[in-house]
Amino acid sequence: MLSTLDVGDDVILESGIYGTVSDLDGATVFIMIADGVEIKVAKSNVARLISYDDDSELS
Repeated sequence: MLSTLDVGDDVILESGIYGTVSDLDGATVFIMIADGVEIKVAKSNVARLISYDDDSELS
């Protein structure tokens, strides 16, 4: 899953934070969590990709 991570993907981090991948730099991922708010995390902290086709993710 982490190998397919790309800019624009919506993700959930291990900490429960939701965001959108704004940049990738090796083992580092930059996540946009609000307008103008970007955090830098280790790629290994990405728990999963959010799929909006999966209704269970929305509950």
